[in-house]
Amino acid sequence: MLKKNYYLSIFCIVSTLSSLSVMANKSVEEITKWTNDFVEETLPSKAAGVSILVAKGDKIIFSKAYGYADLENRVLAKVNTVYQIGSITKQFTSVAIMQLVSQGKLNLNDDITKYIPDYPSKGKKITIANILYHTSGIKNYIKAGDADSKMAPGRIVNNVEYRLDLRPDEMRNFFENEPLNFEPGTSWSYSNGGYFLAGLIIEKASGLSYKEYIESKLFTPLSMTNSSYTNFENIVPNRARGYKLENDKLLNADLMDMSVPYAAGALSSTIADLFKWNRKLHTTNIILNKESYKKLITPGKLNNGSVLPINYALGIASPIRNGHKAILHPGSISGFSSISSYFPEQDLTIIVLCNTSPNMSAGYADMVELALSAFLYDSEPEKFRFM
Repeated sequence: MLKKNYYLSIFCIVSTLSSLSVMANKSVEEITKWTNDFVEETLPSKAAGVSILVAKGDKIIFSKAYGYADLENRVLAKVNTVYQIGSITKQFTSVAIMQLVSQGKLNLNDDITKYIPDYPSKGKKITIANILYHTSGIKNYIKAGDADSKMAPGRIVNNVEYRLDLRPDEMRNFFENEPLNFEPGTSWSYSNGGYFLAGLIIEKASGLSYKEYIESKLFTPLSMTNSSYTNFENIVPNRARGYKLENDKLLNADLMDMSVPYAAGALSSTIADLFKWNRKLHTTNIILNKESYKKLITPGKLNNGSVLPINYALGIASPIRNGHKAILHPGSISGFSSISSYFPEQDLTIIVLCNTSPNMSAGYADMVELALSAFLYDSEPEKFRFM
């Protein structure tokens, strides 16, 4: 889900025409032309469709969609197209944990076995903080697209196609008995397994299922009406189909049951809903109080005091990109790539959602965000990389 090499690409933008200046004296007209040119040149060879949003403060200054939400039926992507957002889910999981912490129902220093008593932690203390910071040593059980992954969608086992549809407690069996990668707190390794367990802890502490908690405590209060825990049975207006790129050819992506990513990556949303989320999370105390928010975005540290890679905090990263502080997280899941970025010093938001998953390379959403953010700051893309 989190990639190591981010390059250039964005696909959806809705345009509110005005002469408003954004960054580095870039007008809306200049941003529109740059994005149109970039997407028209790169999208045909990289992805099916994309939706892009750029906002300055509370004002959306650029919002547009390109390509197709459904290639087979020739349905165009729109600004209200619903995409799976992959690991952007992790910040919602972390916010839920921090809400429960502020209510006195959890403590980040609690051992996870306080809430999952039968978890085999190999005699080690693994804290809630460890699983949210990716310092637990628990293996990353999802390797999207890797044929050797137990979680790979469409994996062939004994000549039978193997698609998971398991309860969260059953899913644990795929990784809980694996040896830890390292002593908790001594190193950093991105782990969807840790966030899977965070979902179980949310359920234990709140008395709600993970889906119920996220939808009732986060989506509904913020009027995120086009966001949900992904469900393939429900009829979802404007939902995009997912695609994969293989040998420069677009194919239907393998279907991954949401019992696999769960609290690590099972949410769906739109660029407009994620913009609502960003504004309420980063500029108000509606979702989290000041103390909890500061904890959420403050980079974690290892036991030896060293700061985590890319200034990783709680389900979100805070890298410095060519001198500019950013708060962001990308996502990648079967058929989709995404990224949500916020630059607090300039109060600038960039959100890119795409319905094509990468083939062992950077997602198209990551490409667009990198190129667009560098353009807005008059920088070179290479200097704006955060991985």
